Amino acid sequence: MAYVPPIPNPAKAKLPVALAALLATSFLGVAWVMLFVTNVITLRGVPYSVLMQFWQDPIARNAYFSGNGELLHNRLSETGVEASLKAYYQPKIADGTKLDQRVQQILYNHTGYVAESYQVSDNGRLMPKE
Repeated sequence: MAYVPPIPNPAKAKLPVALAALLATSFLGVAWVMLFVTNVITLRGVPYSVLMQFWQDPIARNAYFSGNGELLHNRLSETGVEASLKAYYQPKIADGTKLDQRVQQILYNHTGYVAESYQVSDNGRLMPKE
Protein backbone atom coordinates (compact mmCIF):
# COMPACT_ATOMS: atom_id res chain seq x y z
CA MET A 1 0.00 0.00 0.00
CA ALA A 2 1.34 3.40 -0.94
CA TYR A 3 1.57 6.43 1.32
CA VAL A 4 -1.00 9.10 0.54
CA PRO A 5 -0.20 12.46 2.15
CA PRO A 6 -3.11 14.22 3.84
CA ILE A 7 -4.64 17.12 1.99
CA PRO A 8 -4.21 20.25 4.11
CA ASN A 9 -7.37 22.15 4.91
CA PRO A 10 -7.37 25.59 3.39
CA ALA A 11 -7.06 28.38 5.97
CA LYS A 12 -10.42 29.93 6.72
CA ALA A 13 -10.66 33.65 6.43
CA LYS A 14 -10.90 35.33 9.84
CA LEU A 15 -11.99 38.69 8.47
CA PRO A 16 -15.71 37.83 8.13
CA VAL A 17 -15.81 36.57 11.74
CA ALA A 18 -14.05 39.67 13.04
CA LEU A 19 -16.29 41.91 10.95
CA ALA A 20 -19.41 40.15 12.23
CA ALA A 21 -18.21 40.52 15.84
CA LEU A 22 -17.50 44.21 15.29
CA LEU A 23 -20.92 44.78 13.75
CA ALA A 24 -22.67 42.91 16.55
CA THR A 25 -20.78 44.88 19.21
CA SER A 26 -21.56 48.15 17.45
CA PHE A 27 -25.24 47.23 17.19
CA LEU A 28 -25.41 46.40 20.90
CA GLY A 29 -23.67 49.66 21.78
CA VAL A 30 -26.03 51.73 19.66
CA ALA A 31 -29.03 49.86 21.07
CA TRP A 32 -27.87 50.51 24.65
CA VAL A 33 -27.35 54.22 23.93
CA MET A 34 -30.80 54.51 22.35
CA LEU A 35 -32.44 52.77 25.30
CA PHE A 36 -30.53 55.00 27.74
CA VAL A 37 -31.34 58.25 25.93
CA THR A 38 -35.03 57.34 25.83
CA ASN A 39 -35.02 56.62 29.62
CA VAL A 40 -35.86 52.95 29.16
CA ILE A 41 -32.73 51.90 31.04
CA THR A 42 -30.62 53.76 33.58
CA LEU A 43 -26.98 54.24 34.40
CA ARG A 44 -26.53 53.02 38.00
CA GLY A 45 -30.15 53.93 38.73
CA VAL A 46 -30.06 57.38 37.12
CA PRO A 47 -32.02 57.96 33.89
CA TYR A 48 -30.55 60.07 31.08
CA SER A 49 -32.93 63.00 31.58
CA VAL A 50 -31.92 63.30 35.25
CA LEU A 51 -28.24 62.91 34.41
CA MET A 52 -28.48 65.78 31.91
CA GLN A 53 -30.37 67.89 34.47
CA PHE A 54 -27.49 67.35 36.91
CA TRP A 55 -24.79 67.93 34.27
CA GLN A 56 -26.20 71.35 33.30
CA ASP A 57 -25.71 72.71 36.83
CA PRO A 58 -22.09 73.85 37.34
CA ILE A 59 -22.40 73.99 41.14
CA ALA A 60 -23.59 70.37 41.28
CA ARG A 61 -20.85 69.27 38.87
CA ASN A 62 -18.14 70.99 40.90
CA ALA A 63 -19.50 69.54 44.15
CA TYR A 64 -19.52 66.07 42.60
CA PHE A 65 -15.97 66.24 41.27
CA SER A 66 -14.63 67.83 44.45
CA GLY A 67 -16.23 65.10 46.57
CA ASN A 68 -18.48 67.42 48.59
CA GLY A 69 -21.40 65.03 49.16
CA GLU A 70 -23.45 67.27 51.42
CA LEU A 71 -23.32 70.27 49.04
CA LEU A 72 -24.08 68.00 46.11
CA HIS A 73 -27.06 66.41 47.85
CA ASN A 74 -28.44 69.83 48.80
CA ARG A 75 -27.89 71.13 45.27
CA LEU A 76 -29.64 68.12 43.76
CA SER A 77 -32.63 68.89 45.96
CA GLU A 78 -32.56 72.61 45.04
CA THR A 79 -32.33 72.01 41.29
CA GLY A 80 -35.12 69.44 41.27
CA VAL A 81 -32.95 66.43 40.44
CA GLU A 82 -34.21 64.57 43.49
CA ALA A 83 -37.82 65.33 42.49
CA SER A 84 -37.10 64.16 38.93
CA LEU A 85 -35.72 60.88 40.26
CA LYS A 86 -38.87 60.43 42.35
CA ALA A 87 -41.04 61.18 39.32
CA TYR A 88 -39.12 58.60 37.26
CA TYR A 89 -39.54 55.85 39.88
CA GLN A 90 -43.11 56.81 40.93
CA PRO A 91 -44.84 54.48 38.41
CA LYS A 92 -42.65 51.56 39.54
CA ILE A 93 -42.82 52.11 43.32
CA ALA A 94 -46.24 53.04 44.68
CA ASP A 95 -45.30 53.14 48.37
CA GLY A 96 -44.04 56.65 49.21
CA THR A 97 -41.69 55.47 51.94
CA LYS A 98 -40.05 52.87 49.70
CA LEU A 99 -39.87 55.41 46.88
CA ASP A 100 -38.05 57.91 49.09
CA GLN A 101 -35.71 55.18 50.35
CA ARG A 102 -34.90 54.11 46.78
CA VAL A 103 -34.15 57.69 45.68
CA GLN A 104 -32.07 58.38 48.79
CA GLN A 105 -30.16 55.13 48.18
CA ILE A 106 -29.32 56.22 44.63
CA LEU A 107 -28.22 59.64 45.88
CA TYR A 108 -26.16 58.02 48.67
CA ASN A 109 -24.49 55.69 46.16
CA HIS A 110 -23.42 58.66 44.04
CA THR A 111 -22.72 61.30 46.67
CA GLY A 112 -21.91 59.43 49.88
CA TYR A 113 -24.28 61.75 51.76
CA VAL A 114 -26.71 60.17 54.22
CA ALA A 115 -29.98 62.05 54.68
CA GLU A 116 -30.95 62.87 58.29
CA SER A 117 -33.77 60.34 58.43
CA TYR A 118 -31.59 57.39 57.31
CA GLN A 119 -28.68 55.37 58.62
CA VAL A 120 -26.30 53.11 56.71
CA SER A 121 -26.34 49.40 57.44
CA ASP A 122 -23.22 47.21 57.45
CA ASN A 123 -23.79 46.23 53.82
CA GLY A 124 -24.16 49.83 52.58
CA ARG A 125 -27.95 50.01 52.44
CA LEU A 126 -29.87 52.97 53.77
CA MET A 127 -32.35 52.11 56.49
CA PRO A 128 -34.88 54.51 58.00
CA LYS A 129 -34.05 55.64 61.51
CA GLU A 130 -36.52 54.51 64.09
